[in-house]
Amino acid sequence: VDKAVAMWRGALIWRRSHVARALTECGKFESYGEDENIWNWRPHATPSEAKSVRGELGARHGHSRRLLKVRADDDAPILIWRMGRFDLAGVARENIQDALAMQQVASLEDALQTCRELSCRHNRLIRARVICDLASLSITSSLKHIGLMKRLMGMAKAFYPEVTASV
Repeated sequence: VDKAVAMWRGALIWRRSHVARALTECGKFESYGEDENIWNWRPHATPSEAKSVRGELGARHGHSRRLLKVRADDDAPILIWRMGRFDLAGVARENIQDALAMQQVASLEDALQTCRELSCRHNRLIRARVICDLASLSITSSLKHIGLMKRLMGMAKAFYPEVTASV
């Protein structure tokens, strides 16, 4: 139990220092009214909407998104992680790992808050579904850049363990 408490506290401390900036740089809040149970953040529709270079890089090269118009049968949000969509060697060469990590944080926080809103609405716990699309993923590049892959994929487990029901 002590290890679980320490993990949870560590995740909350980490979130406090990273989430606000990630949400600001990777998307925007829309105005729906005063209801605090409504999550109204949306990712930038295009990279040019980003207000920072990091936000633009995250929008242009990021791999994770929540489907806005489709949900699972139990109304859970669906996240798509398109790991095969970006050039791992290019990410390492251009040193944009931070931008991708920030976009991943924004995506995970979006999933967390969407699950919170839906859980309140349905009066039961709702957790996201994650689909990892590995189409076009180069095995050679993946093995060469396994550290980057582990960092991006590991963020969910390390800092958002309560969000996903299945990957």
